[in-house]
Amino acid sequence: MGYLDGSHHDARPTGAERRLIALWIDSGAAYPGTYAALGTGMVGGFEIADRSIRLDRSDLGWPATGAAAEALERRCGGCHSGSRQLPLTVSHVTGPGSWGSAFSGAPPWIPLAPDDPRRRWSRHLLYDLTRPEKSLILLAPLARGAGGFESCGRAVYAGAGDEDYRKVLAAIAEAGRRLDGIRRFDMAGFRPRREYLEEMCRHGILAGIPGGDVPVDPYALDRAYWSALEHRPEGD
Repeated sequence: MGYLDGSHHDARPTGAERRLIALWIDSGAAYPGTYAALGTGMVGGFEIADRSIRLDRSDLGWPATGAAAEALERRCGGCHSGSRQLPLTVSHVTGPGSWGSAFSGAPPWIPLAPDDPRRRWSRHLLYDLTRPEKSLILLAPLARGAGGFESCGRAVYAGAGDEDYRKVLAAIAEAGRRLDGIRRFDMAGFRPRREYLEEMCRHGILAGIPGGDVPVDPYALDRAYWSALEHRPEGD
């Protein structure tokens, strides 16, 4: 709430707006605003079923992933091992400890200590699927003269023409293309999972599951669903 005093981009909400934001935070601050987003638009996401965790590592079968992982291990693995291990793919979760049989590290709702290495080496921080060339996993080892940060004490990649740099860049770009295909809730053409649409059919909000090319507005469906649960006295 401290950001609302005008110091952050001159944001000065009214009293009513401040109260609305406070209530939104108190309610859990659901970022997507719709359950239609649940389990969608993720590369390397995970599902919990039958008291076990399944991590999506389908990217391991993509053409560019193996070459990039090998390049990262060879060029960066000497320094980045143990608690400093880098995520070698966009679905690789690193860090100490384990949670479940397939999930290394901790689930996203577990608070991490300020010095927990999983904060620094998170795949979500190191890979930029929208702008692959801006990924920290590429900029940190890239020479300053080539537009990088040279954060490794030396230039691991002298320039963007380095063969291994190109391999990692290609893998991140491929992951971005896959994301464009499955889409997040905030991307044009987003389509909820079939399970969500089936629930809307079961509650009478939809007469049937729309065809694959028919636009679906999950926010309109949510509003219709919640409106259907409102108490309406007889004769009203």
